[in-house]
Parts: sequence; structure tokens; C-alpha cells
Amino acid sequence: MVGFDDNPIGCFPLSWFNNGPLTTGATRAKFGGEVGSSLTFWPSMGSGQHASAGFGQAAYQRAAAVNPLGGGAVSATLAEAGSVTGSCYSVQITNNSSSFDWGTYLFFGGPGGSPC
Repeated sequence: MVGFDDNPIGCFPLSWFNNGPLTTGATRAKFGGEVGSSLTFWPSMGSGQHASAGFGQAAYQRAAAVNPLGGGAVSATLAEAGSVTGSCYSVQITNNSSSFDWGTYLFFGGPGGSPC
């Protein structure tokens, strides 16, 4: 599990869901970034670099996985969803790479701007 200061990111204990429908399974998980603005100018996402800038420049998430109720981690199969505006933001997805350290990963980001 990829984390920050040895703590998993995006991993929530079952107890947080108060016996609601997500305690028996979810239908999807989201990875990536999000920005919002009530103005006409949209802010940058991540470093402000487009996905094509790659490692060390664009924002990224690697080893994207989900944990089924049966246990263990399963590599996620990602697809672009939501709004990605070419001149403002971009995403590049690689599902199930041969690299153990990277697995399923994505680069994303962009400078934002107006109009987006």
C-alpha cells in the first residue's frame, strides 16, 4: 500500500461506514485529482503540469488498488471519468503495468485557466 509517513492514503476502516451499504461492498472507487472554482478561472491541479510531463513533474498515483471483502488487494482497472479538458487538465492511465512498484498508475494535472 502506498502511503505517507507509513500511513495508507485513501484506506478507510469499515467501522467508519456505520453499518451502511458500503460495509458490504462498493461499486466503484475513484483515483485522481479534483479542482473547483466558483470563478471563471480554474486553478492548477497538482504541480500545474499536464500528465504528459510524466514522473517528477506531473501529479501521479501508483499502485492503485481496491481491497475486496474477501481480503487482499486487487489492482484497480482505471478508466477516464468525469471532465478532463485538454487545454486545462489531462490524465494518462496505465492499467496493470509490469512494474511491481507501479502496478496500475495514472499521471494527471494541468495549469487550469479560463475557460475550462
